[in-house]
Amino acid sequence: MTYAVHMAHCNMGDYEGSCKYGDKDCPAMHPAPELVEFLEKGEAAQLHEKGYICISNKYRIIGRIDRDDWLMVLAKQMNCSPANYYRFDGSGIDPQWKEHYIRVHTKDKLEVSEGVFSRLKKMR
Repeated sequence: MTYAVHMAHCNMGDYEGSCKYGDKDCPAMHPAPELVEFLEKGEAAQLHEKGYICISNKYRIIGRIDRDDWLMVLAKQMNCSPANYYRFDGSGIDPQWKEHYIRVHTKDKLEVSEGVFSRLKKMR
């Protein structure tokens, strides 16, 4: 867990400004591995539901489409028609173009922990 979680957990009520357990023994600083795994699974599932995909293995960055007119933006950037991104068999937009837009153009990006990133990557 992070220091921010530790501070939110411990700086309440009578203990404002310090942890009632002490920084060394605080359960928020050293949660049980089962709890961490449970929280990471839940967070990855929520992010997957919201449409996030992994876009940078090195920096553990995820992203999703940030606007409704993303196809028009992509077509304008690439100087072509939006029709160029549809499959010839009529089954919709080719997924590679959606992924390209997310990797290159989206502003909706997040950096996540290793555990969340690896779980999200498996959900693909």
